[in-house]
Amino acid sequence: MHCISNSWTAAEWGSIISAITAVLAVLVGPWLQARIAKRQAADNIAAKRQNWIDELRSDSSEFLQILSTRASDLGLMRDAQAEQKQFDPWNELRAGLIRGAELIFRIKLRFNADEQLHNDFYRGLGMLDEASRDESVPTTVESEQEKLTKFMSLRDDAIGHLQTILKGEWERIKRGD
Repeated sequence: MHCISNSWTAAEWGSIISAITAVLAVLVGPWLQARIAKRQAADNIAAKRQNWIDELRSDSSEFLQILSTRASDLGLMRDAQAEQKQFDPWNELRAGLIRGAELIFRIKLRFNADEQLHNDFYRGLGMLDEASRDESVPTTVESEQEKLTKFMSLRDDAIGHLQTILKGEWERIKRGD
C-alpha cells in the first residue's frame, strides 16, 4: 500500500477523493434527505397538534365559564323572581346558551370517538351542562349549597379530564409522535 500511495500523483489522489466523495454523497444524501423530510413532517404535525391543544383549551375554558355564569345567573333569577324584583338577565342567558351550544359542538368535533378520555370529558361536560340548567328552587340554604357543591365537583372532574387529555397530547408532541 505504501508503494502504491507513493506512486500516485496529486491528480490521481484528487480523482480518488472525488470518487469517494461522490459515492458517499450518493449513499448518504438520500438517507439524510429522508431524515430531514421525516423531521419536517413531524414538526408540521406537532404544530397542528399544538394548535388543536390551544383551541380545545380556549373553547373548553370559555364553555366552562359560560356554564359557571349560567349557574350563578339562574340562582340570581330565582332570588329575583321570589322577591319580585326587576331583574332581566334573560338576553345574556340566551346569548350564553347560543355560544355554549357552538362551543360544545366545536369541542365534540375535535374529539376522537374511539378515545375513552375524550368520551369521558364530553360526557362530563353534558352532566355539567345539566347541573348548570337546574332551575328548581332550593327550599333551604343547604340545598342551594348542595347544588353548588355538585356543580363545582362536576366542573372539577371535567377540568381534570381535560388536563389529562392535554397532558397526553403535549407528551406526544414532545416525543415527536
